[in-house]
Amino acid sequence: MDRNRSGAARVRGRVLSLARRARRLWSAAADAVSRVPRPQPIRLDVKISTPPLLGLIGDLRIDDDAMHLSGWIIYREEPLTHVSILVDSNPWIEDAALRDRPDVVEAFRLPHVSRSGIDVVAPIDRSLEGKQTIALEILARRDGREIDRVSVTWRMLTAEAQRLPVPPGEFRIEWASPASWEPVGESIVT
Repeated sequence: MDRNRSGAARVRGRVLSLARRARRLWSAAADAVSRVPRPQPIRLDVKISTPPLLGLIGDLRIDDDAMHLSGWIIYREEPLTHVSILVDSNPWIEDAALRDRPDVVEAFRLPHVSRSGIDVVAPIDRSLEGKQTIALEILARRDGREIDRVSVTWRMLTAEAQRLPVPPGEFRIEWASPASWEPVGESIVT
């Protein structure tokens, strides 16, 4: 039995020795970690910006020999007073006065954009009839001075419908949303 006790005592002694060694290693590791400088939070000054010139073309259509364009345009830093518009690089409208648009003031909460509405009708070159796309360049002006400009390519969907063949009625199926809504398109039956 003494022999078992001495074997057990040896095992117990080794376990205690290993436990002490593990505590020392753990303590040394904890001490080393505490000496490592903590990372400082990184501060990123990120600004999400939008271009200073913003706008929307709400309607563009060609009727007979005239084109009608309506929408709005704003410049964030200062008020605009007029726009000039080029169509396919040719002057179309020169210094058209902007109109009141209280909805734009409310949307952007900028009091200086109260006169931001575009609503112009003017004769247009007959060569534009039937074109699929029209290149517009809108020049934002303030008291005769150009502030900024934006280029827009407008796709004429009515001209597209005239250009593309329309299948005979028996091959078309109108599709729509619920019965109270208008039809929103057509599908071709194959």
